[in-house]
Amino acid sequence: MSAHVIRFGIFEVDAQAGELRKHGRRLKVSGQPFEILSALLERPGKLVTRDELRARLWPDSTVDFDHGLNAAINKLRQALGDSISHPRFIETLPRRGYRFIASIERPKLMIAVLPFENLDGDPEQNYFNDGLTQEIITHLGRLDPQRLGVIAQTSVMQYKKASKRVHEIARELRVDYILEGSVRRFGQRVRVAVQLIDAGDETCLWTETSENHLRDILTVENNIAQLVASHIQLQVTAEKPPSAPPVEPEAHESCLRGRHQLRKLTREGAEKAIVHFEEAIRKDSACKLAYVGLAQAYVSLSTFYLAPLEAMPKAKAAAMTALELDDSLAEAHALLGLVTFFYDWDWPKAEREFKRALALNPSLADAHLGYAGFLVSQGGHEEALSETRKSQELDPLPVCSRGEALWHFYVFRHYDEAIRRCRKAIDLEPNFFLAHTIMGWALGGEGRWAEAIAAGEIGRQLGDSPFAVAGLGFIYAKAGYRAKAGDILIELTELSRQRYVCGYHMAVIHAALGEKDRALEWLAKAHGERSD
Repeated sequence: MSAHVIRFGIFEVDAQAGELRKHGRRLKVSGQPFEILSALLERPGKLVTRDELRARLWPDSTVDFDHGLNAAINKLRQALGDSISHPRFIETLPRRGYRFIASIERPKLMIAVLPFENLDGDPEQNYFNDGLTQEIITHLGRLDPQRLGVIAQTSVMQYKKASKRVHEIARELRVDYILEGSVRRFGQRVRVAVQLIDAGDETCLWTETSENHLRDILTVENNIAQLVASHIQLQVTAEKPPSAPPVEPEAHESCLRGRHQLRKLTREGAEKAIVHFEEAIRKDSACKLAYVGLAQAYVSLSTFYLAPLEAMPKAKAAAMTALELDDSLAEAHALLGLVTFFYDWDWPKAEREFKRALALNPSLADAHLGYAGFLVSQGGHEEALSETRKSQELDPLPVCSRGEALWHFYVFRHYDEAIRRCRKAIDLEPNFFLAHTIMGWALGGEGRWAEAIAAGEIGRQLGDSPFAVAGLGFIYAKAGYRAKAGDILIELTELSRQRYVCGYHMAVIHAALGEKDRALEWLAKAHGERSD
């Protein structure tokens, strides 16, 4: 969401796109009703006269405009679910005009850091450039969180080597600024060039090139973030930014290689990432980012590929070590929130950790997503949807390792939205099995069983996970294919003798078949396994 957007309650107005949205879904409001809303939002709480609206909407008309204005106001109220007698949004001042009376939220500025170009031409060095991109995103996210939002790396990576122009990317990501960069390495030295672009008119606001030793890379990243802030007129600090502590170059490189593997969103990638993060810790036992990466890798493996009893204690230990080294690490607080929520079942502590992460870095999409999942479990439907929406604004291209955002829309029974977002995720990452599986559930929610089964089958083929098998079994059971659902249960039972199969997933298939006793047996087993 860019600074062109104004939000009130569950609605938001995107002036640049000319859209009124409810729960993130576009409403069919355009033309004169939209222009009236825009006029009211320009002066919230103040009278906008009928004459002013006439001059804005019908500047050249000499005929009576009352009928047209009243019709447009009525259509706008209908879209908002508002009432003339008990208004929540638009108050009528008889014979004078209208006033917008709801509280509004003016969004912060938004920036996207595009993947840094690899000038070395060696694809083996892509991990370094991508890691540098991620770290600058993190630095920017911490600078002025109340006024600057930063798009997550999972979304900007879709534009690596893309031929799209800046204004196209900015429109798709809904950002006000774009930061582009390139990297060239010379042994233990690195040259970084960056340019800041105003997305509105594609003008270059600032460029800089610097060459430094790899041990000073964190200072380089911090300087870039500070200079970006100064050129978009954020009052971060008037002083020279403090130098970041030097890093151990080999440990830092191992961390970047680990993050590169995590971005593959596969079991193999997560397992390779663990090897790299452990290598970084051997090289530098105080490498806090390695502990964060280790926690993230184990969380991504839990339930899908490893038993929570095996994965989550390791994730918790890594996250807590990272916080002992630096309590300001938002990512570590968010990961600890996931562990305490999904594994420890300590709801108050989980909420504290998510809120601490968001206080440290409101641009951390994963923290919003984790907190949304927590709120779902507590029955906070509207709050959860709000957090999910915030995560989507920061990470608008929905390719995420666990697919929580896609699942939330399914849980809220916004099946059409879940299907749309799953398809978008699949367009971006065809092998993202979770998107296929969740789309199958959502299609089933709409009664489109043939399509649901087809999507579930693809998810199963791609998943290499009992979760994907169980997801298909649930669809078969809900569609009334009892024999096929039974075959899935047999397959999962056999599979459980070789690898971890989540008891909850078995339970939901039995429940869908109406086999309540068997479902309760599996739920009891899942409870003992600390299943999420």
